[in-house]
Amino acid sequence: MGKPQIAVRIPPPLLAELNQYVERVGTSKTDVIISAIAAYLGCAETVPLSQRVSELELQMKKLRTLIESYSFLFFPFPAIFLSLIVHIDYS
Repeated sequence: MGKPQIAVRIPPPLLAELNQYVERVGTSKTDVIISAIAAYLGCAETVPLSQRVSELELQMKKLRTLIESYSFLFFPFPAIFLSLIVHIDYS
């Protein structure tokens, strides 16, 4: 037997937010809604492990992109210029 289905009515602005999120993150509406309900009810452990791993992978991808977009703050000079500025004597 398949998973049970439910139907809900949501306000158009909330549906628009859901659609934008799904597009941005690259997941499904079902996965987002299941995760949201599980988190709201305090039973996130009931979400299948494969889905939780997928969500973590998406979060890691977003984090990696965010870090790369701000890397100029931490590494304002290309490595070649840093090697000219900072001389480290390993002898």
